[in-house]
Amino acid sequence: GAGAGPTILLCDDNDAVRRRVGETLRAAGYRVLEADDGDAGLAMIQAGTPTVDALVTDVVMPRMDGPTLARRARALRPELPVVFITGYAADALDDVPEAGTQVLHKPFAAEDLLAALRSLLAGGPATPDAR
Repeated sequence: GAGAGPTILLCDDNDAVRRRVGETLRAAGYRVLEADDGDAGLAMIQAGTPTVDALVTDVVMPRMDGPTLARRARALRPELPVVFITGYAADALDDVPEAGTQVLHKPFAAEDLLAALRSLLAGGPATPDAR
């Protein structure tokens, strides 16, 4: 059935962007949880139901930004794949771990987002080292 695929947490304070990206993900068969800021997104990960399989987050948001959300989410779920969406130069991403993350620059094609997620969810190029 629809939405039986992996669960994606989509975090963006821009309603239009969130709607469009959410539609793209749902059309591709993902279950989508939407949050309009990092605090709400983190609360959903902490709740743990449903389990979030990947995080797609804007980089620049009020209150808690994307990189902070990703770090706190990874404190709970170390292997969580993260796709950052940004309309800015990559310098806001200096302190983001490379492993298991991809960065998409706005505007991006739906195919680019889906390819990034498929790659990360498949344990793509950036797999955590098995310690």
